[in-house]
Amino acid sequence: MPGKRDQKPPVDAADVKKAKRDRRSTDEQNGRKGCDSDFGSPPKKIKAFKMSSEAEKFCAKFKSPEDSIKWLLTNAKMSVEEFFKTKWQNGAFSMHADEEYKDLAKIFSYDFLLKLLKDEEYNFQPELDFTYGRYPGDCSVNENIKNLSVKEVDRALEAGDCLKIMEPHRFQPALHALLSPLESFFGSLVFSDGYICPPKGQFRGIHFIDEECFVVQTEGTQTWTIYEDKEKLSTNYSNDYEKGDVGKPIKTVTLKPGDVLYMPRGTVKECAAGDTRSSYFVVRTYQRMYWANYFSETLAVLINSLEQRHVDLRRGLPLGFLPRANMTKDDFAAYMTKLAELVKADPEPLPTPAGMVIEFMACRMPPFGVSFDLSADKAPEGKSRVQLRSRGHMAYYTRPAGPFDPDEAADEEDADEPTNENDEEDINTEESELVILSSVKNDLLRHGTPQIDSSAEELVVDPAYEKILEKLVNAEKPLKISDLEVTDTDRKGKPLDALMLARGLYNIGALMVVE
Repeated sequence: MPGKRDQKPPVDAADVKKAKRDRRSTDEQNGRKGCDSDFGSPPKKIKAFKMSSEAEKFCAKFKSPEDSIKWLLTNAKMSVEEFFKTKWQNGAFSMHADEEYKDLAKIFSYDFLLKLLKDEEYNFQPELDFTYGRYPGDCSVNENIKNLSVKEVDRALEAGDCLKIMEPHRFQPALHALLSPLESFFGSLVFSDGYICPPKGQFRGIHFIDEECFVVQTEGTQTWTIYEDKEKLSTNYSNDYEKGDVGKPIKTVTLKPGDVLYMPRGTVKECAAGDTRSSYFVVRTYQRMYWANYFSETLAVLINSLEQRHVDLRRGLPLGFLPRANMTKDDFAAYMTKLAELVKADPEPLPTPAGMVIEFMACRMPPFGVSFDLSADKAPEGKSRVQLRSRGHMAYYTRPAGPFDPDEAADEEDADEPTNENDEEDINTEESELVILSSVKNDLLRHGTPQIDSSAEELVVDPAYEKILEKLVNAEKPLKISDLEVTDTDRKGKPLDALMLARGLYNIGALMVVE
């Protein structure tokens, strides 16, 4: 399925393995859950959440992706650039506030959750929206709880169990405002977990996960114990270790409200609350965002493309290669070096890792503060003035075109889409199509939740339309449809239709009409 890539199983505490298989966990091991990526289906009516005055004030801090990362690094005593140069993926790093930020408890805490349960009509589902845990030992709360309630929260905490809220930004606009820009900053999906622990409570034992983490303490204190990595920057996640399996701690950090702890993926750690109730949330990102994964998505396509243009890649393998596949490392390395030289010299752009792009656009959060009703909005007309709706939530790339089906095209609205006629004079233009994706209509309430479907709605047009699309991307103010017109034609020789493109962009939520 598009956008669904191999994930890895949890690493057994006694044996760190690198086996690959599909993993869409329920997050019991803190691995990222799957997502429903059919972003064409979410409701056409996107409403804003109710917010407290404190939440509104907090949300106002985040106008750009840079604002969000600067807020996380407020106490780092260094610039964003210096952090990513010296601390990123280079060991756990704690950032302590000069004074306690008590207002953060209004963003996420025990009191916030109770107010949410009392005021809102959310139906919190076990293992989808929340779970309980305690280490050591099993959870003492009835495992058959059908819904989260104030009574159940209090009963769990009194019994010594910790409560975990999955993706709390789905229910707290302030966290949505913080995290959505971070997805643009990192260019990666961003997830969150919220924890409420009783005094001395501990949710899990010693473990590691496959994501970069920023822990933000909001209430009470939480002590984190860091151990030597089992595998630096691991792309696995682990089950719980025994104390004797990890050696002595290399760092102990106690967080108070306003403090932030950064941990690279693979950091071996455990944490426990202090003498009072503790609340904190964890920002998780950069899962599967590493070079080997990128290469696995692009190298086969790249080699296939280069093979058509460079005879060196079509030369025969060494004599006697089979049946034992005899190849020296020197010969293999020499051809890899030659491949690198061909890539650097080739005028064609690198292939797009389509699976990564589709998954990101289909599974990311919608932009914060964007509410609209497509059933009430006006679609673009010939004299309309239009602009992109949250331009950072649109992506486009070219891909090889599929076979043209005139019967299928005739069934679609505005079925004058260009056919895919092959013309060997220009392989890259004639056999490609422009794919446009928008995440504006994505459903926040399903963000990060496990689903099976991984399809994605897309607007597909002739590559010649990229010139019109770039006008919209670069525009600083609304444009008339007539301003978008160009004299170019598609591969069939038909004039490009700016209104058709505008309506297609409107249908996927990427464009709006400005009165």
